[in-house]
Amino acid sequence: MLANFAVNKRNRRWRLCKYSRQSAEDEFYRQTRQEQEKILNFNILFDFSLDFAFK
Repeated sequence: MLANFAVNKRNRRWRLCKYSRQSAEDEFYRQTRQEQEKILNFNILFDFSLDFAFK
């Protein structure tokens, strides 16, 4: 449990999921998916603004 606590302190993504490995992986993939969606949304907006600027 102490090692788990050290891992949770080191890595913010795993902090909420102290006990089960599955929930820790789910949390990790959920957060990476959110980051990818943010990047994707930014790229879509950027492409749209470029299209709008050059028409």
